[in-house]
Amino acid sequence: MTQNEAFDILKLDLNATDEQIKKAFRKMAMEFHPDRNESIDAKSKFIEIHEAYTFLLNQNSKNYSDIKYNQYRRYADKTASNSFRNPKHNFSQSNFSQPNNQSFEERYENARRAADAIFEEKSKIIYQKVFDTYMQSNQRSWANFVAVFSLLLSMLFIADNFMPTKENYTGIKWFSEYSSYFVRFQNTNYEVDKSFYFKNYKNLNAVYFQTTALFKDVKYVKLINQNRTEIVLLDLGLSVTTTFPIIPLILLFPLISLFMEKPTFNFVFFHININSYVIPAFIIFLFLSNNRIFKLFSI
Repeated sequence: MTQNEAFDILKLDLNATDEQIKKAFRKMAMEFHPDRNESIDAKSKFIEIHEAYTFLLNQNSKNYSDIKYNQYRRYADKTASNSFRNPKHNFSQSNFSQPNNQSFEERYENARRAADAIFEEKSKIIYQKVFDTYMQSNQRSWANFVAVFSLLLSMLFIADNFMPTKENYTGIKWFSEYSSYFVRFQNTNYEVDKSFYFKNYKNLNAVYFQTTALFKDVKYVKLINQNRTEIVLLDLGLSVTTTFPIIPLILLFPLISLFMEKPTFNFVFFHININSYVIPAFIIFLFLSNNRIFKLFSI
């Protein structure tokens, strides 16, 4: 392979810089990488691209060494009369000739490793750029605010779970809708299965329940008849109280993220977006569902 052939393979001009060579290799390696390209000649093309890339980088390195050597040689000629052995023999044989002595699979593995390395190098540059922009932006200030607010809200939910509950007694309404069955009290519908509905809707007409002190979340429910001689527990399904402590732990995520600020894929593409958008949306949902925000301020 000649230098012109290597430039043709990478579709570059003859005066391309090392950075342009790397960029061309990265682009073509992504296109012909066998993990992404299932064509028959993908492997061969992938190897060819890598070996052209290696050849050009080695050639540029050789040219740089020649320049340095010539500078040193001129200096040595002026300061010493004894002969100096030319070290250029270290560069006289192109490293590109080595792959010819390797098997096809060895050349392929070399190409894969080189591609993975340059992809990783480019990824780190992208992550660092996004990270630096984030650290100097208002988005980070917003994320810090969300972290503090989420921590306070998490502490409220934890305290609410362990504070004394309030006992309540009221009537209930049974109804069915679109093949689903419900029992309703306190302006909230609780879905029940069909057998439970037909077994109890005629006899049970009141409910005894306990609510938390702060957010007034229902924690315990007993359906009873008028004389309170028949008692049936109501399954609340998935709720803030039945899934405790999952929600308080989720709300601690933004705070934990503050100690994981690094230019990595996980932080740049997951933590930043979760803290900036997902957690705030989750907080709004928590406040609006069951009217918690109004119940909290009506203590």
